[in-house]
Amino acid sequence: MTGKKFLLTTVLLLTLLVMPVYGQTAEEWKLKGNDFLKVREYGKALECYQKSLETDPCYARSIHNIGIIYNDMEQYNKALEYFDKALDLVEKGKDTSGLPMDIHYFGRGICWMGLGDYDMSIESFDKAIEANPANANAWNGKGAVLYIQGKIEEALKCYDKALEIDPSFALATDNREKALAKLNTDTSSQPGDRICYVINGD
Repeated sequence: MTGKKFLLTTVLLLTLLVMPVYGQTAEEWKLKGNDFLKVREYGKALECYQKSLETDPCYARSIHNIGIIYNDMEQYNKALEYFDKALDLVEKGKDTSGLPMDIHYFGRGICWMGLGDYDMSIESFDKAIEANPANANAWNGKGAVLYIQGKIEEALKCYDKALEIDPSFALATDNREKALAKLNTDTSSQPGDRICYVINGD
């Protein structure tokens, strides 16, 4: 092999070695962001979602997932701003990511619950359930809000529905046990009686 060919081969190999695994498409950046979001590394997750949107500004899932970051940080109004942006793309037919509406409205439901607007929270969970009746998270979320409102029997029905869909849903099982205990002791719900829920990137 000549010196020139050897040099060219070396350069190509080095290029392959340093080439990032993610980052070539909006989907790949979003997936890497999801990995960081799951371990609560919000700064790195946000950077990945922003890279995703630089690649494709109409990728609504990445916008939605930025909303999830702010939801986790309890910046609920800011989270809703991003959820609104994602929904706007969907309603205008511009979303290139195929953001599922049940996932979108589940996120909104959690935000409204954090803000203490339980009517809006239940409305959002109902829309998530309408979009996908098999969304166990949405049933669990609705049950949680009803529980906070002291509507224990209604909450139990929602938890039962979540467990009918997914019998291994540990969070719904925990919430159901809390509701049963509350029903048996016949005491009103306290502000500290919060739900167990999970909201990760999609």
